[in-house]
Amino acid sequence: MLRKNRKLLHTTKNIRPRKKIRRYIDLKKRQRKKRIILFSVALIIFFYWMFFSPVWQIKHIQINCPDFLPSAEIKNIISSQLNQKKFFIKNNNIFWADLPKIERILKKEFPSIGEVKFKRIFFNTVLVNVRGRVAQSLWCFLDPEQQTDSLEQIVTQNNSPANCFLADEQRIIFAIAQKEDWQQNKIIVLSEQPKKEIFQNVCAADLMTRMQETKQLLSEKFNLHNSYFVEKKNGLLIARVIECEQANEFNTNISGAKNCFFAVKQKVWEIYFNPANDLSLDLTKLRLLLEKVISSEQRKNLQYIDLRFQKAYYK
Repeated sequence: MLRKNRKLLHTTKNIRPRKKIRRYIDLKKRQRKKRIILFSVALIIFFYWMFFSPVWQIKHIQINCPDFLPSAEIKNIISSQLNQKKFFIKNNNIFWADLPKIERILKKEFPSIGEVKFKRIFFNTVLVNVRGRVAQSLWCFLDPEQQTDSLEQIVTQNNSPANCFLADEQRIIFAIAQKEDWQQNKIIVLSEQPKKEIFQNVCAADLMTRMQETKQLLSEKFNLHNSYFVEKKNGLLIARVIECEQANEFNTNISGAKNCFFAVKQKVWEIYFNPANDLSLDLTKLRLLLEKVISSEQRKNLQYIDLRFQKAYYK
């Protein structure tokens, strides 16, 4: 009897702690459910506030761009893109607006745009800074049926104007050249290579560097400001230097130097390059020839300087 009472007492002592543990576990479960519910409600409210609240909707667009770019059209395209929906969310939220996509669309629509930077101004304004491409060179791709690579004939006769393009400092074509573009101090190239299109590279970087440094040497060292280049089909590069007594009013150099491209009385001589040769060596040979060997008076009868070989030749 005594043993049975002891067993019953032992069992009763074990049951009480278990009940307390169960109640504690149930209480924790209820508290956890409440926290989950409260967190879910708070998350839904935050989600709605972030995505749908008018507080974060873009209402003002400020455009800063060069005069040659249509700011009103750019603003209309941006507004149109912001009003579109992605899934069920409008794109006009200041946090979630797909600005990189808008930049791609603007560059495709306006090739003259070089860079677009967006700045979010809280709570509902976007500042758009648009940088236009700067024309570094003007390229005319010669029609195979044309029998001339004369700059004067190509421009004044207005042959195939759609074949002349502007390219920026990255050598990317971005616009068709207009008449006024010939009046600015750019690298001018007549090319027999296949015609390129908008957004294509006009040439390799080393070829552009060769033309830039050659033009710079002629202009700064010898005051020969009027030169252009001919890119032959076989890869030969020719620099044509024009000297004259009186400049034509059609083309005025922005640097203030006398421009002889379309002068009535002009003297033209050429420099032949092999683009595969070492550039610094070619320019050294050219500089030494014009400094030490060929005087300004002798240039009146000069026909060409040939830098394609180890020794430089002239006539």
